[in-house]
Amino acid sequence: MKCPIKRTRCSVSGAHRHIVAKKTFSWIDSQVWPALWQWAKRRHPHKSARWVKAKYFKTRGDKD
Repeated sequence: MKCPIKRTRCSVSGAHRHIVAKKTFSWIDSQVWPALWQWAKRRHPHKSARWVKAKYFKTRGDKD
């Protein structure tokens, strides 16, 4: 027979893992985005920021 407390703990931890994943992916995004932008600017030092954005960073839908 399984303990009902374990099931409760699993369901609570299951809901919590999405919050942790969001925090983790937000942190990763905040680290990766500036590194990619610096790399792209360094790769094309004589091009404008608008040109670099158009070349490497495409938009999807209404997002900029």
